[in-house]
Parts: sequence; C-alpha cells; structure tokens
Amino acid sequence: MSDPRNFLLNTDYPTDMLVGRIIDSTLVKHADNMSDSVYLTIPHGLSYAPLVVGLYTDIADFSVYYKIGSSPQFYFAVLHGYTNRISCTVESDSTNVYINLLNFDTERQFYYRVSMLAPDGAGETPLLSPNLRQNLYIDTDRKIMNIHLSKYDVYNIVNNTLNLTIPHNLGYIPMALCWTSTDRVRQMGNENAIGVSGVDAYYEVDESNLYISVTDYSHSNIGIHYRIYK
Repeated sequence: MSDPRNFLLNTDYPTDMLVGRIIDSTLVKHADNMSDSVYLTIPHGLSYAPLVVGLYTDIADFSVYYKIGSSPQFYFAVLHGYTNRISCTVESDSTNVYINLLNFDTERQFYYRVSMLAPDGAGETPLLSPNLRQNLYIDTDRKIMNIHLSKYDVYNIVNNTLNLTIPHNLGYIPMALCWTSTDRVRQMGNENAIGVSGVDAYYEVDESNLYISVTDYSHSNIGIHYRIYK
C-alpha cells in the first residue's frame, strides 16, 4: 500500500482541522497547596494560538479518564473537606501550549492527551514536527464531527456581563465547545481553575440555542470562540 501520508482528503463538509496532538505522561508528586503544581511549557510551532481540548487520567490505559478542566473529588484531611484529587488544565498562546498538573493524592503518573484545533481565520498551518503530529491520520471508517456553526468575535465588556444566544435550529441538543481568549486561549469554564483573574464564563446548549455568559472585570478585550457540531 502507498504511504497514506501522500494522499489528500477533500470534503465539502466543514470539519475541525486537527493541527497537532500532545500525548505524554509526567510524574507528579503530592501537593500540599495550590502552588505545588507541575507546569509544562510545550512549543507548538504554529503561527497562532490553537484551540486546545483534551483528556487526562492517572491510569495508563485510560480505562477511567477526565476531561481537561474537570476533576475527581476526594476527602482531603488537611482541608477537612472534599477537594480535587487530581486536576489538569491547559492553555495556549501563539508560541506554546501550557499544561498545569496538580495532585493532592499520593505521588503518581499523569497521562494526558491534548488536541490542538485551528481557530477561525488561522490561515495556513505549517507541517508540524513529528512529536506533535503524533501519527495523525484521518480514518473515514469512523464518524467525523461536522461543524454546524463556528465563529470568533472580540468583545469589550469590562465590569459587565455579556449574554449571547446563538440559534442553531437543529431540533436536538448538539455538542458544543467554547473558548475564551485574553493573552492565552482556554476552554470556557476553566478560567477560575487556571487562575485567570476577573473572568467568569459559562455556556449551555438546548434543542434550539447555544447560550454563552461571560463576565469580565479586568480585561479591555476578551475573545470568544464557539463551535456547534452536528
């Protein structure tokens, strides 16, 4: 068989452009406080800040995993209450992907899979180095998520709340992904976990609309990316 990397795929359906992946693991020691996190800086070689999503776990075969930005809970005696057992957040800018790992449990290996998507208006994407391509292939025996709606806008909402209602008219509850961007890009809802000061952002979707609510107390401008899939 000819090398599949010598072929091009052309489709009239809008699909996410997956421009790179980071699949790796890191040993993370027990943390006594929030400042004991492991902070990874990984150059991506792109000319823009990619939209980052992903999964992580402390189990090598990913038999149980968590969406980046969400965390399993356990009882932490030091705090006399429940808190995140492990956590992972990820951001990007035009140079790097930043992964933050925190472990209040015993020392353990963290495994993470981060996908980088091209944002709207990204332009040409350079051929990534082999360690970021991670053997990327498109397998058309599997379903590909088609983008129904995708948009990026910048808003000035300092000391105010922006509420957006975006009709999708699909008649069912679709999958949606949203991101905010200031100096970096991160999935919406992760701002407080990452420590982005002064931003509260949430979204939800029903059979008719995508609803986005963003409050910004400290930035002159904030970017909002959203994608609705069908």
